[in-house]
Amino acid sequence: YTSIALDSSGKAYISYYDITNGAIGDLKYATNASGDTTPPSVSLNAVTSPTSVTSQTITGTVESGATVSVATSTAASDGSATVSGTTWSYTITGLVEGANGITVTATDTAGNTATASGSITLDTTAPTVSSTSPASGAVGVSASSVITAAFSEAMNSSTITTSTFTVNNGTDNISGAVSYSDTTATFTPSASLSSYTTYTATITTGVTDATGNAMAANATWSFTTADT
Repeated sequence: YTSIALDSSGKAYISYYDITNGAIGDLKYATNASGDTTPPSVSLNAVTSPTSVTSQTITGTVESGATVSVATSTAASDGSATVSGTTWSYTITGLVEGANGITVTATDTAGNTATASGSITLDTTAPTVSSTSPASGAVGVSASSVITAAFSEAMNSSTITTSTFTVNNGTDNISGAVSYSDTTATFTPSASLSSYTTYTATITTGVTDATGNAMAANATWSFTTADT
């Protein structure tokens, strides 16, 4: 014989006969058993992504009394988070190149679970200059031309300046303005270029991509203006 009843809060009250000590059995009670089926609250705070660092401490909030575990979709580390009151933290190590999915699982004292998810993208690849205008070795270039360089990925625009993008006429760096938009840097000369002159453009390793990776070497190319 077993009897189960629920009170208004959802807690279970169980009574049953334990016949291990005889045919008649002993009447047993289990009262105030938890009827909690509500998943715990859990959140994951904003992560730093993309990043060039292979480890990162992630944090969030969680229902008081719950435990938190962290799992990744790659070979990066998994483990139990440190919980203090209603906050948690965990340091992921061994992030791999590309997207690293994150699943945070909270488990309350009744065994209910809830998850929060996110992703950290690791980028350790050095950017390159993929194309230029004028092209390297071009001749007959218009004296009114601007000089552009397209990068292999999104760059940190604050690193692309007249110090890191220069144009030289064989004697001096010419004056001009530098701008950046949609992965392309543009050098606009302050005055028309001189005719039948060879110019050398240089982008230095001082430029970095959005995650802080610098070019492995300076990018240089030369072109010659038209004889007008």
